[in-house]
Amino acid sequence: MMNKVKLTVSIFAFLLLSFSCFAQVSENVTATNRAIIKQGFEDWENGVGNLFPIVADDVKWTIENYTESTEGFESNPIVYNSKEALLNSDLKTLYAKLEGIIKPKLIGIYADGNTVIAHWQGTAMTKDGLPYINTYVWLMTMKDEKIVELTAFLNMNVMNKLLNK
Repeated sequence: MMNKVKLTVSIFAFLLLSFSCFAQVSENVTATNRAIIKQGFEDWENGVGNLFPIVADDVKWTIENYTESTEGFESNPIVYNSKEALLNSDLKTLYAKLEGIIKPKLIGIYADGNTVIAHWQGTAMTKDGLPYINTYVWLMTMKDEKIVELTAFLNMNVMNKLLNK
């Protein structure tokens, strides 16, 4: 009977230590991923960098896009399956219509493990002298300190108005 008690106590202690270690690793991953994204936004905002160095080459970048149909609104996401595809997309058209880059202002950043959410506002001037202002929420999945998946939520009406000028 005493051996069963010792075994039960040992198993309980092992499980308790395992969960404690897991929680610590998870907290470290959360803190690291949050810091990487925060630093990327700070560098971008200060004009000394951007997030592209931490975007994986094989990133899946999705821009949520809703269009009106006879049934109401339907989701028509725009998906890029690599950093190269993203950089050769409407992003080129967007930047061709702007004076300089979009300057971000981080509103909030939230992280849990490999998931990081950034809420930010981007501003720029268009080449015809009008302000471009849009608010974004990026839901990012991190792996090995790189963004491997990103879903972007933004006001597509504002974006399309600029792209279609």
